[in-house]
Amino acid sequence: MESHIIRFSTNPELVDKHLPSDPQLNAYGFLAVEGSIDDMAKAISEDGWAISYQFKNDHRHTSNFIATDFLAVDIDGGLKLEEALNHPLVEKYCALLYTTVNHSADNHRFRLIFRLPHTITDASDVTAAAKALTHRLGGDPSATDAARMFYGSTDCHIQIFDRTLSEELLAELIIDGKEVSARDSSVSANSTTNRSSRHFGAAQEIRLANGRYVDVSSVIRNTSIYCPYHHDRHPSAFLGIKENGSRVRRQLDLPLATIRFAGL
Repeated sequence: MESHIIRFSTNPELVDKHLPSDPQLNAYGFLAVEGSIDDMAKAISEDGWAISYQFKNDHRHTSNFIATDFLAVDIDGGLKLEEALNHPLVEKYCALLYTTVNHSADNHRFRLIFRLPHTITDASDVTAAAKALTHRLGGDPSATDAARMFYGSTDCHIQIFDRTLSEELLAELIIDGKEVSARDSSVSANSTTNRSSRHFGAAQEIRLANGRYVDVSSVIRNTSIYCPYHHDRHPSAFLGIKENGSRVRRQLDLPLATIRFAGL
């Protein structure tokens, strides 16, 4: 990526998750910014300002979405910090990690920022990509819409990696997120009780029962694995091979309709 400039917005009236004097400030005053990952880190950790995507008239609302050069994943009681740092997606693609206001030694609360390889200007693409990325990291699924705000955190633990998502992964995340949304709508309208399954790409890295990460292509049939689509404390899934040879994940504990995923 030639340019490392990121399009985002900040709200100087919202500091460290404190309640604003005027509730409308939660929606208004999001000033468009173009800066580096260091500029974003300063706004978050030194100024404590809330950040978000860019919006028309500085009004944070999905219908006003203009653009973003980043995605964020909220980790709220899932991965520990050390687990996140060792996760392949974080190791390869994360640009910034910081602990949030409610983080403690016993309850890890932090946010992962991923810089995009190009600017997204479609709100549905942002939501889809954020949803798929959040699934893969066991993050908070409620923090994936195109008008999501992310509070700052002064004196937080912050790490800057200055990495960027690949074009290939971003495209797959958008596809995955939209397929999940479509399938979820279908599931909610039907009383299907099939075991859930998702397609994997051959290059996707998965975690074996012994904790080691390997490519899907190197795993034999019916191997027990940790589910890569939610935060697994125990290996709750196994890898199967369909008749056409494609490898799929079958999760054992969710009575949902089949969900197809493109994989990493």
